[in-house]
Amino acid sequence: LESAWDKLWDEERAKFLRHHAIKGRWGIADLAAAGIAAQAPGSGGAADSFKVGASAGRAPLGRGSRGPSTEGSALRSPLWTLADQPLSVEVEGRLEDLNRVVRVGGAAVTKFNVRCWNGYVHMID
Repeated sequence: LESAWDKLWDEERAKFLRHHAIKGRWGIADLAAAGIAAQAPGSGGAADSFKVGASAGRAPLGRGSRGPSTEGSALRSPLWTLADQPLSVEVEGRLEDLNRVVRVGGAAVTKFNVRCWNGYVHMID
């Protein structure tokens, strides 16, 4: 049996991946920080800057960045896919209360920080 993934043509696969990937190494802590900053009172929403610490020794890249950011550098929300589409990041609950849910593009991240050769993979619902 052929899987749905195998049935996709190469061009369609590339398009799919560009819409589901962002540049840089964004750990779950980075995503949560972006979502919390965008939701902060007086933040002005998704267009504000936010500060993100480095995950696994590297900070993520913001849209328009031309190289690795340094730890604590200002980045822009929302995140942008490799297909140049915005991705909203929202955070519900708190890590301290063990009820934090990070949503990217409306989908809850169910498993996070799965390391791969070029960054992280986050599983969504």
